Parts: sequence; C-alpha cells; structure tokens
Amino acid sequence: MVQGAWNWLPRAAGLILVMLLPTGCGVGIYEERMRQTQERLARLDEEDALLAEPFAWPVSVAVPVFLRPPRSVICPPLPVPGSDWLLRCPWAETNTPVPPWEMFVGVYAFSGELDRLEVILQDELPLGQANGQRIQEPLALRETVFTRAGARPDDRLPVMYRRFVVLSEEEPVGSMPRRPSSPMPSWFRWEVYIHAAEDWHVVVAFKVLDREATERFWAERGASASELRRLPVVDRKLFGRQRDACLATLRVGEPARRAWREWTGSPLP
Repeated sequence: MVQGAWNWLPRAAGLILVMLLPTGCGVGIYEERMRQTQERLARLDEEDALLAEPFAWPVSVAVPVFLRPPRSVICPPLPVPGSDWLLRCPWAETNTPVPPWEMFVGVYAFSGELDRLEVILQDELPLGQANGQRIQEPLALRETVFTRAGARPDDRLPVMYRRFVVLSEEEPVGSMPRRPSSPMPSWFRWEVYIHAAEDWHVVVAFKVLDREATERFWAERGASASELRRLPVVDRKLFGRQRDACLATLRVGEPARRAWREWTGSPLP
C-alpha cells in the first residue's frame, strides 16, 4: 500500500510501547488506554477500506484543502484555471455504460448569500438535457453534521455542510442501447454539499443513478429485458458509507495543512 496508508503504524506502535511502560497507572487506566488505541486503529482501518489517497487539488486553489475521495471513483489531479470550478471524479469501472454514481468537487470564492451560491451551482452542474428538479427533503437547505470516520488528532470535530438535492434526466452515452424513435434517458439524484470556511466554499456533489425510476421509465418506453439488465445496481449501503466517510475527512486552511503533514510526513505543497 502507498505511503499514506502506512504512516500511522510507527505512531501506533510507539503509543502502545508508551502504554506498556511502568508509569504507576492502575490496571483500569492501562486497559482504558488500550481500548482507545484499538478503537482508533479500527477506525483507521475502516477509513482506508472506504477511501482513497487525499485528493490532489489544482494549483490554482488558494486555500489549503484536505479531502479523501471514495475508492469507487477516480479523481484526476488536473489543473483547472480560475478560482471557481467543479472537477468530475468518474466511476472507477470504465466498462459501465451508465455509472452507478460519481462525484464532483470544487472550491468557490464566494461572499454572498448561500441561496445564491446554490443557484449558481445548479446552473453549473451537468444536469443533462432537462432542467434539474429541486427536492424539498427534511434535510434539504439545512446544515448537516458528519463526524469523522478516521482517527486523526482532530477526528472528534464535526464537519458542517449545507445540502440540497436535485433530480435530473440524462441521455444515454457510449454503447447503451436505445431505439432511434424512442430515446431512453436515465434519471439521477444529485446530493450537493457545501462547506463554508469564511469566504471559501468547498463543494462536494454526488450524482447517483435512480435505478428504479430509470427502469420504470425504460419499461414504459418498451425496453427489452436484456436492456433493463444492463442497468447497474446501486449499492446504497456502500455508497452511504463512502459518502459520509469522504465528507467527514474534509479540512480547510490550517487544519488541512496538519492533516496533510500527518498523512504524508511533509508540508502541503
């Protein structure tokens, strides 16, 4: 495994050795320290099973950002001009005609009302041919708290996000079969998360296939059983775990520098 996945081993071993030294502490205190260490290592194992290496942000980003993307997507370290941008992280398996889900990330320098930023984002997200339809869910337009799945020094701090949800339809691409007289778009659910850090806003958006709505729409248009079988099944439980773990790793500014140093052993470039 790469450097970041192993950089906690020396520290963990050192911590265990310190606890084994005769310090005059009672057995109960020693057992509590051992329990905390085991829980911390277990959380690290869980995070590494769900998440990939920290995202390589474009050089144009002026504010330090630390974020680990899910293992199910690929985030290319491509430079993006300007300060406002969204970078697509596609589904890792390239042979899937319709991706079960993918992620978009970006940083916006914005000092206005967040309602206005949401409008801007909805205009800039690739929502397909049709306009996106906003969904008013109980958690929509509210700040949501995610605790960290990992175990770094500040892992007990929550990360605050403002979320909104959009439904969209998109024409098929690649080799997905379609009848020329009966085009069959796919339906997607967008979960857009905005984290505010002063005038900087980190945007993490997840585009998830609504398989049930897509299959129902295709069946109404006369799709064959073989065509319906080509639609991928979204593992909602895995998606939820990877999404929450990813959102929980976000750090901006000086906390991002600390997280990067701990991950790589070197300062944030």
